[in-house]
Amino acid sequence: MNKLEELLKKKGIGPIASKSLSAEEVNDLDRLMNDPSISLTTKATMLTAMLMLEQNEYERMWVNSKLSSNQFSDEILWTFITNQLQHPFSKLIHKIISHHELSARECDLCMNYLFDKEIPDFLKASFLQAERLKRETFAENNAFYKFMFNKAQRIEVALPILIDICDAYDGSNRTYNLSLFTAALLASCNVPVVLHGVDCVAPKMGYTHHQILKLAGKNTFKNLESASSDLMNENIRWVYVDQKIFFPELYALKKLRQEMVKRPFIATFEKLLQPICNTNEHCIVTGYTHSHYKSEIPSQLQTQTKCSKALILRGVEGSTHISNSKKTTCVLHKKNAPLSSFDIEPQDFNLPQMQEELNKNVTPEIVLNEAIQALRGKKNYSWYNILYSALVFTTYFDITWITHEQLMKNMSDGTALRYWERGCM
Repeated sequence: MNKLEELLKKKGIGPIASKSLSAEEVNDLDRLMNDPSISLTTKATMLTAMLMLEQNEYERMWVNSKLSSNQFSDEILWTFITNQLQHPFSKLIHKIISHHELSARECDLCMNYLFDKEIPDFLKASFLQAERLKRETFAENNAFYKFMFNKAQRIEVALPILIDICDAYDGSNRTYNLSLFTAALLASCNVPVVLHGVDCVAPKMGYTHHQILKLAGKNTFKNLESASSDLMNENIRWVYVDQKIFFPELYALKKLRQEMVKRPFIATFEKLLQPICNTNEHCIVTGYTHSHYKSEIPSQLQTQTKCSKALILRGVEGSTHISNSKKTTCVLHKKNAPLSSFDIEPQDFNLPQMQEELNKNVTPEIVLNEAIQALRGKKNYSWYNILYSALVFTTYFDITWITHEQLMKNMSDGTALRYWERGCM
C-alpha cells in the first residue's frame, strides 16, 4: 500500500470514523498529490474526501491553497476539483460534494457514466466516494440498485424453491466462510442453491468462493444456461456463477475499486442481483456489518420486489457465516409481511456453542481442507457450522420437509460430499 492510500484510509473513511491529518501528514499529502506515479483515481478519491469532510487548520489551509491556484501536476484534476471541467458528470459530482441529493433521473445519468468506458476512472471514483461520504439516501440507493439489477444479465428458472446465498464479493480474511459447503448439504436434501461472486476485489481483497472452487478444480466460469441446468439436475442442485459472466461491465471496474481504496455502494448491491432468478420461491440470504444496513438492505429488497423471502444476518465479517460461539442478529423479510428482527444461537437448534477465534492467517486451502473433512463426517467446527447454517435457512424459509436428522445423516454418511463433488464441474 502506498502512503496516499494510508492517508485515504485514515481521512476518507467517513464523517464519523474520519481522523484529521497532522501537519506532517498534510505535507506528505502535498508531495504525493504531485507524484505522477500515483494513480489519478486515488488522488481524486482523496481530494473528494478532503472537500467533503470536516477540516482541521492544516487541512483547511492546504485545500484553500489548492483551490486558489493550480498546484497539481495533473492539470485535469485541478480543473475538476475547482468545478471548471465542462462535463455533465463532473457537474453532478459537485452537486453531491455539496451534500445535495440526486433526483432519480440524475442517479440514472450517473450510473450510465459509471459504466461508460469513455469516462475516466478518476471521475467515477469521485462519484462513488462522494455518494458514500454524503451517505446515499434511500431513494438514491433504490435508483442505483434498480439500474444495476436491470443492467446485469440473468436467467429465469421455475423451481419450487431456490436459496440464493449472497455473500460480499470482497470475501473473508479472518474466519471460515462455509457457504459453498452449506449449499452442497442443502442440495443433497433436494434444495437448489445458487452462489455468486468474483475472484478477488477491493477493499478487503479477501479469499472468495471463486478461489475455493478453483482450488478444488471446479469450473468457476459456468455460463448461465449451464448453471441453471445444474440447479434443475437432481444429482447436482447447486451452482456458482461469476460476476465476469453475468455482469462483465461491473467486473471491468475492479481496478478502479482497488485504486479508490474505500468501499462504494456498488459493493452493497452487486451481491443482490440474482443472476439466476426463480419465478417461484426465491429466498435470499445475505449479511451486513454496519447497523444502518440492518434496515436498509431488507427495505431495499422489499421495494425491489424481486425475491419472496430474505434472511439478513449480522454474520461474521458481514457475511452469511453464522457464528457458533455467540448470538447472531437477523432480519426476516417475507413478501407482503412486516419485517421481523430476532436473535439466534446454536442452542436454539440443539447444537453446542463452540468457540471461534478470528484468524488473520486463514486461507482458501485451510477452509477447503477442513470443510472436506467435515463432509467426510469429521465433527470439527466446520461440521457443526455447516449443519447450523442449513438448519437456520430451512427453518426461516419454511422448508418443513427437511429434518434435523436428515441433515445430520447427509453430513455423516458422505451424501453431502458426493453433491459437493458433482457441483460446478
